Order: sequence, then C-alpha cells, then structure tokens
Amino acid sequence: MDFQKFRTGNRKILFRLTVCSALLGVGIAGMAALASLKKPPAQAAFQEQTYKVEVLQAHLEDVPVVLTGYGEAHSVRLVSLSSEVSGRVLAVHPRWFVGEIIPKDEVLFQIDPRDYEAALAESHAVVSQLENTVMRLEKEWALEKRRLSVLQRTRDLALAEYERLKRLYEESRVGDQVCRGSSGKSLQPGRGSGAYSGTEPGTVSHTIA
Repeated sequence: MDFQKFRTGNRKILFRLTVCSALLGVGIAGMAALASLKKPPAQAAFQEQTYKVEVLQAHLEDVPVVLTGYGEAHSVRLVSLSSEVSGRVLAVHPRWFVGEIIPKDEVLFQIDPRDYEAALAESHAVVSQLENTVMRLEKEWALEKRRLSVLQRTRDLALAEYERLKRLYEESRVGDQVCRGSSGKSLQPGRGSGAYSGTEPGTVSHTIA
C-alpha cells in the first residue's frame, strides 16, 4: 500500500519535470526561430555637416557693471587713519563726512607746523655748529702737521749734530792717546772748555771744538 503511494508520487514528480523541460525547450526553440527571422537594421551613410561661422578678434577691456539697489551700504574695509607725527590740527578737509568720496592725494588734516619748524631750525643750527667745529679741527690738524714737520726737521738736525760731535769726540780721544804715548807724560785739564795742557814744558795741548 505504502509502496504504491510512493511510486505514484514519483511518477507525478517525473511527469511535472518532463512537462517543464518540454515547455522550456519549446520556448527556447521559438525564441531562436524568431531571432533568425529578424533582419538587421540598414546602416545609414554618415555625412559630416558644415556650419558657417563668423570669426571676430577679442579685445581685453573693462566693462562697467552698474548695480541698482536700495538699502544701506557698508564699506568692505575699515582703515584707521593716523598722522606720522602728533600736533594740533589746524584744518580738516571740507568733505570729511560719512559717505563722502575723497579723491586720491587730497590733504585730510593740516597739523600746526611751528613746533617742527623750530625743531628743524635748531637742527640746522646744530649741524652748522658741528660743521664749524670740523673746519676748526681740520685747520688745527693742518697746523699740527706743519709743526710736526718742523719738529722732525729739528730732530734730524740735532741727530746730525750729535753724530758730528760724537765723531769729533772719538777723533779727539785718538789724538790725546797719540800725544800721551809720544811724550810719556799725562795731560792735565787746562783753562777753557775742552782744553788740555801739559804739566811740563814740551807737552802738547789739544782743544775740542
């Protein structure tokens, strides 16, 4: 009984598989037949299109852009202005107001120049005094150079005189030794500067000039 049911169930499964396979084969065959009947599309001839153009030379130029609007305008940058020197302000630009446009190189403030003019005059006086001092020192330097030249010449003359006296002194010593050796007696100092005289008759006297 159970075996009969098992065989019957297997037959049903095999039948279903056979039917599904047959349907799938028929579908594949139909699709292949339809694909073989379809003709490929005809290829269109490619033709390049030409366009007529006009060439213009471009130039770089500034184009003003005008914007029209309503509201409150604020500056992009805020710059703090200050003078290079301090002082009392005498005048202000007549268009120094909020929203005004002041051209370039316009004088915004005028400061009292009297203090700086006095300082400038004092500086000029100091410079003039220093220039006079430099001129005086240059003159003194020139005088001192001339004085030094005179002193150097005096030194050279004194050195030459010293060498001459030294040479004469050495020659006088040699003469004294010769006189002493020939007479056999010693010489004694006599009167006068550099004068020598013999102690006995026959001695030779010698004077150094």
